Order: sequence, then structure tokens, then C-alpha cells
Amino acid sequence: MNKLVLQLILALAIGICGAFAESAVSPDGKYIVFVKTASGPTIGWGAGDEQPSELWQTDADGGNPVLLCRTHSDDDMREVVAAFKDLRFSSDGRLVYFTTPAWATSGAVHVVDTTNRNERFVCDKAIIKVISTAQGDRLVVGKHKYDANGGYWQNFLVTAEGDELRPVGRKERQPSHAPIRYQNSVG
Repeated sequence: MNKLVLQLILALAIGICGAFAESAVSPDGKYIVFVKTASGPTIGWGAGDEQPSELWQTDADGGNPVLLCRTHSDDDMREVVAAFKDLRFSSDGRLVYFTTPAWATSGAVHVVDTTNRNERFVCDKAIIKVISTAQGDRLVVGKHKYDANGGYWQNFLVTAEGDELRPVGRKERQPSHAPIRYQNSVG
């Protein structure tokens, strides 16, 4: 089944047609993760607040729903999960990476293990892609950085643990009057 068909099945199964701005299908097509709105206090981050939400996983047919993670606050911005954006499965389908708003100029990449629901910080960037390599999964992430000429965006290749390996592609300059971007809007 293709991704759109799986998402439509999920929409019918949970009764929320059209709510798939944030969802992903596992590489083997057996599972779908999606974001569901939750109730409770807003979650603060470096440039605002987000409504609470939850990350869920179901079988491809919409059965066996499992809550993987909820948004939550923390004094350490690396531990804050304010939202679930840019959902990406690991190549083996066991892990789900996501970007959450964090600092005013940068998001944070987190990962949750679907087998035990453990969630952790990976790096201070925005997830773009997961690549399977002989050395394990590598992440392509975007990061806001500064040099003598001001701020810019750059993509990087990092390990699944968040260790930066090398830049990927070109720098994208950000005009000083442009709004700060933290999501997967990196070129």
C-alpha cells in the first residue's frame, strides 16, 4: 500500500479525516505514527507556546493504537517537547525522529523508541531526512548558525546520536528582517 492509502485508512479508523499534517508510515508499511491534539497547559519554548499534543502509533489498518510520547515542559530546553514536526522513521522502523520547537533560532531533534516509548534529545537542529548507511542511520538536519557575515542555514550529516559529521550542500543566508525558521524549511 502506498503512503496516501495508509493515511486514508488511518483517517477512517480514528475518525479525524484531514488531520494528517504530521504523520509518517514505517519503511515496511506496517505502522503509522501521527500527532493528536491533547488537552492541558501550553508548552513554552524559546519564542512562544504550543498547544499540547501526543504522538501515537497504530498498525497500518488503524488497530492497536499506542501512545508513544506527550509534549512536556522542562527547565532544560533540550528536554522540552513542545510539538511533533517532521516525523521520520529510522530505516528499521523502530525509532521515530521528530523536530520540536526549542530555542528562538533553532529547533531540536528528538527520537522516540517505538518498542519501549523512551524519548530523548538528539541535537539542536531540524530533521530533514534519515539515510541508511553501512555505519547505521545518518540524519540530514538543518541548523541555524552564525559567522562574521551574520546568520545562515546549513544542512549537516549527523549520526543517530547527534554527532555532527560534515556540512551538506550550501549555506543559505537569511536576511536580517526575515522571520526565524526552525522547521524543515531548509533548502
